[in-house]
Amino acid sequence: MDVPLTQLLLEGTAGEAFTLPFPKGPATGYEWQWTLPDGVTRLPDLPDPPEVMMPGAPDGSLPQLLVADPGDYEVYGEFGRPWEAAPERRVLITVQIR
Repeated sequence: MDVPLTQLLLEGTAGEAFTLPFPKGPATGYEWQWTLPDGVTRLPDLPDPPEVMMPGAPDGSLPQLLVADPGDYEVYGEFGRPWEAAPERRVLITVQIR
């Protein structure tokens, strides 16, 4: 099965953290795996706000990235279970940093 590739454009400012709009997901083994280019650093995930945190609820925390230098960067992500052959979802994010 060929999983379609979703493409997305995000903009940011050099030296300022920005958030990817892809929550961590349910506690069923599915997770995002991110491939980051040189110059892009992953920061700790931005946690769910307290008002949406409930026992047994999916972890909706969001990944944060930091890019020090202006330019265009491509971040690739796959959402799936690590032990399965193919991901459920693929995304290519072009990040334009000013």
